[in-house]
Amino acid sequence: MVKVVTFNIAQLTHPNDATYNADVIISAGADVALLQEVSSYRMDTIKGLLADKGWASLGSIEWYQQYHPDSVRPGEDPRTFTGVGILARRSLSNPVVDSWFGYRVTLRATVSADSSTYWVYCVHVKPGFPEQAAYAYMFATAPPLGQGSKRIVGGDFNSSRYSPAMLGTLLSGSGTIDGFYESGSGFAEVDQGSDQYTFQYPGNPYAKIDYLFLTSATLSRSAVGLFESKSSDHRALAANIS
Repeated sequence: MVKVVTFNIAQLTHPNDATYNADVIISAGADVALLQEVSSYRMDTIKGLLADKGWASLGSIEWYQQYHPDSVRPGEDPRTFTGVGILARRSLSNPVVDSWFGYRVTLRATVSADSSTYWVYCVHVKPGFPEQAAYAYMFATAPPLGQGSKRIVGGDFNSSRYSPAMLGTLLSGSGTIDGFYESGSGFAEVDQGSDQYTFQYPGNPYAKIDYLFLTSATLSRSAVGLFESKSSDHRALAANIS
């Protein structure tokens, strides 16, 4: 079993942003963190904080990060360009970057835990992006699942669960499950006060746009949760997966 959290850290320029980011990962009990709007500089900082806080009790901390081409600012340090990242205290290997038509990327890698191999994907869909093509591309470029392999796709999809792209590509006949929906926590698209919403601005949760999707994996229904952050307009979504 592996505990996975997806979290758009949003980098709201609070002086303690990185500390709050690390605290969310620890509070979630995550073995693997899929982070969006993260730079390599921030990943390295979070890794150091997690090491100081003893998060590496299962072994060393490993990470990969890739910035989005649309975050590039000419003349500035590439370490500050934001994108997607995978951070793990399990064995992390085989990183692959898939480009979305020149301005967004998906980062995928394998995580080994308890004799299982998990393909984990970190996604951040750009608002207004042609979602159907993006999702179809993401799954079309996925490597074949070998025996014992499981796929976990997490991130900020900037779409409601009932958008045509989500229903048409991810939830209809694709063999995927929406981790939060299937956990038994329920889902109410129009209930503005519901605890299941993951995006909050300015301070009140109102939309569910962050997801964990699973293929060939099993979700622990009693171990799905949302975690607040003082430095992001998103809440982190975590689940135990085996």
